[in-house]
Amino acid sequence: MSGVVEMSSNRVKTGISSLDEIMEGGFPPGRVYIVAGEAGTGK
Repeated sequence: MSGVVEMSSNRVKTGISSLDEIMEGGFPPGRVYIVAGEAGTGK
């Protein structure tokens, strides 16, 4: 295994490269997302 992660190009990028990497390229299109967290967490 080379450690290379293939990212799908049909994802909607968040603009946060580390989050996009975790999410395999961004959010899947056609859905609604809620981002929540405590104050000061960098939402």
